[in-house]
Formats: sequence, structure tokens, C-alpha cells
Amino acid sequence: MEILSPKHRTMFSVLVGVFYALGSVASCGLAYAVRNWRMLIVASTLPLVGLVGLFPLMPESPRFNLSKRRFGKVTHFFRRAAKWNGRNFDKDCNDKLLQLFADLSTADHKVDNRSHQPSFRDLFTNKNLRWRTCVLITLSALVAIYYGGLGFLAPKLGNNPHLNVFLTNLVDLPASLLTQLGADRLGRRLMLTVNFIFGGLFCLASVFFPPTADSSYYPVLVLFLFARMFAVSSYTVEELVSCESFPTVLRGEGISLTNGVSGVVSNLGPMIVYLSVGTQWTSPMAWFGGITILGSGLVLFLPETGKQFIIKITDSEKWHKLIHDLDNHFKIFNEHTNIYNVC
Repeated sequence: MEILSPKHRTMFSVLVGVFYALGSVASCGLAYAVRNWRMLIVASTLPLVGLVGLFPLMPESPRFNLSKRRFGKVTHFFRRAAKWNGRNFDKDCNDKLLQLFADLSTADHKVDNRSHQPSFRDLFTNKNLRWRTCVLITLSALVAIYYGGLGFLAPKLGNNPHLNVFLTNLVDLPASLLTQLGADRLGRRLMLTVNFIFGGLFCLASVFFPPTADSSYYPVLVLFLFARMFAVSSYTVEELVSCESFPTVLRGEGISLTNGVSGVVSNLGPMIVYLSVGTQWTSPMAWFGGITILGSGLVLFLPETGKQFIIKITDSEKWHKLIHDLDNHFKIFNEHTNIYNVC
């Protein structure tokens, strides 16, 4: 994500969602064909062993290497990117990189930051960053409950759990299209708000259909699939916002913290589903509808993102100024050499 320019980040997130949806649909077919759960686990996890061979092909983020002052690796990355994209890494490109390195080295002499290494504590030492971290943790937890809970609710909607789960995963594809159309045009914050409001309305609308009536199955299934679509879009946009909201030097710690907390809290999703005995979909959908409405209000406390990555921590923090805002340098480099586009 840090390698991509702002206009390509949404497309990258959408592509990840598309392939995730295709894999989920394929897993439904696999579960239908392999009914023994032990063999199903083997058949599902064995192909993942081949992914280990892809690790050497993944480049380290140049922004991260710059923050660690690994200038040689940054130069190697740009030379490799130029080669892969058929661009010419000429002397002008090299001079701009050297100037960037010189600017950073000058900043290091002005502010001695070598004695301080980024940690989770830095997420809470600055007022603005602390507030943003708390909002993102809460928002990520709500999305995890909503998104995961709907996934566990799908098999309980009717007598054919394989079909229900298949349709639930299939709707991820239009959800990816929805994210692509809205995240860049409406902005991250407005897109999240729209997803939460409409997802909540579809969840709450299903409560008015009696669970004992056979005629309620298809209307509730349609409402459920629409709610799932907005849940998937919310999940994708929330991940994008989290990545763009933390400074580069703390992005790993910030995303690890939000994902860790949301991973624990996400257990409330299946608990809401399976503890609602005798209510079928009415009680869980009411819970998920209320959660999404709460999330739509919480989004208003987040700033808009999507233009530039945050590189430094603000000057009011104990760690005053680790590095300059590198995005301006990357923008200049991109305009003059046109090799930073790796898509």
C-alpha cells in the first residue's frame, strides 16, 4: 500500500477484495464437495504452502526504508521499479534521490532522534494521534462485529447453508465495485458513513419480517445480501483509512493495534448470532443494525484521508520531528521521472 500513489490505493484494495471474494466462493464449492471436516482443512490450507515462495519477490516499502535511513535500499528499489516498468533511471533521477537523502541527513543533524525508536506508546503521546488511534480502534471493532457477524448468520437464514454462504460470498464482488466507484469520488469518510447507514437500514428492515413465516425467507435474504454488501465495502474502506491515517514510522504499530483489538472484539459477532436462540435473524440483525448506526456517527470524528500518507509525528510530541514530509519529494520525483507508478 505504501508503494502506491493515492489514486491507485483504492483500486489495489478493491482487487484484494475481488480475489478474496473469488477464494471465498471457491471455498464454498470445496466445502460442498468435501464433507469430512479434516479433509476440508487439509484441502484448504495445503495450497497456502506455495505462498512462501512469493516472499522474496515482495519489495520493502521505500517510505519505511527512508524513515530508517536505508538509502541504498531505496535507490535499489527505484532502479528495480524503473527496470520492471521499462523506464530509464537516468542521472537526473539519481540526483533527485541524492538531494532527498541530503535533506533527510540535514534534518537528522538538526534533531537528534536516534535515541528514540518508534513504539506503541508513541500512538498515545500526542493528543491528535491518540484521539485518532482510539477512534480507529473503535471503528475497526464495530466493523469486525458487523462484518463477521453477518458471515456467521448466513447459514441460519434457511435450510440450505451452502447456498446461503455461497451467495454471501458472491455479493463481495459488487461490494468491491461499490468501493471502487465511491471511495475516490465521495471520499473515505463519506463512503464509510453511507455504507454504515444503508447497511444498518437493511439490517433493521429485516426485523419486520416474521421469522416463522416461510414467505419471509426471500425478502430477508435480499435484505441480508444488501447489508452484507455494504459491510464488505465498509471493511475495505476502513482498512484503507487505517493505513492512510497513521504516520509511516508508526503505521505497522497502529495497524497491528487496531487489527489486534478488532480481532478480539469480533468474537462478539458469532456470540450475538448463536446466543440469540429462537429468534433466527431478528435479534442479530437488530444488533448489527444498531452497531452500524453507531459507526456512522463515529466516522464523523475522523479526518478525510486519501491524498498523502502521514510521514511524521506532529511537533507537539516528545519525539519532535523524526523526518520531513517525504510525500512532496515523492510527488516531485514522480512528475519528473514517471517511474514511481508501479501498477
